[in-house]
Amino acid sequence: MNTLHLKVSYNSRIATLGDENNTILKVWIVLHGYGQLATYFVRKFEAINDGNTLIVAPEGMNRFYLNGFSGRVGATWMTKEDRLTDIENNRHYLSEVFSHYKNKYPNAVFGVLAFSQGAATAVRWFCHQQPKIKQLIIWSGSFPEDLNWFEDVEKLNRVPLTFVLGDNDEFINETQLQQQSNNLKDKGLRFNIVRFKGAHDLDADTLKEMHRSL
Repeated sequence: MNTLHLKVSYNSRIATLGDENNTILKVWIVLHGYGQLATYFVRKFEAINDGNTLIVAPEGMNRFYLNGFSGRVGATWMTKEDRLTDIENNRHYLSEVFSHYKNKYPNAVFGVLAFSQGAATAVRWFCHQQPKIKQLIIWSGSFPEDLNWFEDVEKLNRVPLTFVLGDNDEFINETQLQQQSNNLKDKGLRFNIVRFKGAHDLDADTLKEMHRSL
């Protein structure tokens, strides 16, 4: 048996929040977590929907039923199956999304916020493509372990990097946070950590704070 990878055209789904008839000053590219859909995830950014901001939520290219064979559907950025192909596809996908909106709003400031599983996808994409953004936020997520640290730390240090985490996150505890923080500092990475009262979710007040700094 042989397998091959064939390039095909693909219609992706992107959810947006914001009034595109107004002057767009800020654009956030936001990546959802495991099992979420962009159409629901983007609603969590209503707190920064100020009339001059556009929130762009690309959806992971793999969808599945969350329970059994029917009912609610979620999306994922990748699985362990053919993961390198998914990583490459995600990089090209996000680059096309970014280029589309950068060309449409050339004078806007761009930021990237990646939640949970979306964090690793965003970091891989950023290190590979180096999009011109003003801020990279990793929210309730972790760095991928397969970075080329000799090259990627220098790239990541060119943009303000912030980790955001709730004090009651059910997936990342204090020990894990400290271990990851120490590991990244040992590699020379510069970053800030912002905490909020809450669990594995977005927090409106913290989101507003991040938005003001863009």
